[in-house]
Amino acid sequence: MVELLEALKSGALKGSSGADVNQAQRDGFKLMTYIRAFMTHGHLNADLDPLRLEDFNEAGVAEAFSKVRPFRKLIDIEFYGFTEADLDK
Repeated sequence: MVELLEALKSGALKGSSGADVNQAQRDGFKLMTYIRAFMTHGHLNADLDPLRLEDFNEAGVAEAFSKVRPFRKLIDIEFYGFTEADLDK
């Protein structure tokens, strides 16, 4: 991803086809969106439940943790269309 941002800044993509440039712009936007999501929701990836209360079905406990689950997908690279191979770009 660093290479992509450097190429966008330096103008190295000027000789590329329009499709390559458009894809690089889309990837750059997705990357910026992912970084922002990680800044705002990254704490949800922390292990704040060492007693595994989330696994219990007690009234209110599992319900409280279930409110957090939908936001965890925001810090997953696959949510933005990236793969493990994209991490090496």
